[in-house]
Amino acid sequence: TSAEGALVNVLRDLKAAPQGASLGTVDAMTIDIVAMLFDYVFEDDHIPSSVKALLGRLQIPTLKVALLDKSFFSSKAHPARRLLDLLAEASIGLDTSTAAGVAALAMVEKVVTRVLDEFETDLALFESAVVDVERFVDDQKRAEEQIVERSARLIEAREREELARMVAEEEVARRLAVRQWVPPAVRTMLEQHWSRALADVHATEGEGSQAWQGFMLTMDDLLWSVEPKTSAEDRKRLVTMLPAMLRHLHDGLHRAKAADAERDRFFGELVDSHA
Repeated sequence: TSAEGALVNVLRDLKAAPQGASLGTVDAMTIDIVAMLFDYVFEDDHIPSSVKALLGRLQIPTLKVALLDKSFFSSKAHPARRLLDLLAEASIGLDTSTAAGVAALAMVEKVVTRVLDEFETDLALFESAVVDVERFVDDQKRAEEQIVERSARLIEAREREELARMVAEEEVARRLAVRQWVPPAVRTMLEQHWSRALADVHATEGEGSQAWQGFMLTMDDLLWSVEPKTSAEDRKRLVTMLPAMLRHLHDGLHRAKAADAERDRFFGELVDSHA
């Protein structure tokens, strides 16, 4: 924009002004080189215009540093050059519609204002500003890493839950597929609630855990219990196993967060099936 063009040309305008004719060769070259440093910033399409406008205000203080301290050119680690580089890097891709972007813009504005208000000849100001910007950048990186880590954990948890649900539903479906005679109440409970309880166990304690084996055994016992009993031995075994099995069924339905009314209805229908 024209505003950016004006910012880019501040130093060159200074050189072209009537007073510029009295500049020595070294000072004129210094202005050119500092102007080139800012050209790189202003030509970077990844830095928002609002930040370029702020960084443009550092042209005169930066020129003043370069005239005071010739090591400005010989070392990229010079505090004033380092500060400009850091501010530009922190602004690349900055999105002011996000909280992080607003914070970064506020940081740049604060640093620029401090330099304009406080800098006379003491270069320690730039060293202090570099420390502040580096700390801000590190904090931002840490915050971003935590967000990425949290997102990765959430994705992993969802994948684990999805796998657990699929395994649990498959275990239930495999048993029901070969037992067409299973009473509707038992079939519905296994498909809706028991598979949910199994999935929860799979996701938290793992397949093969003691809890998983217990829930699988209870499901198998339940399916056996509603089969027709033709022998006295089978009927005796049913009566013996019922108390523990019913207790385990209560635990499973509780884990599946089945409503009280649903639990009561199921156990009432189970009594009829056993009878």
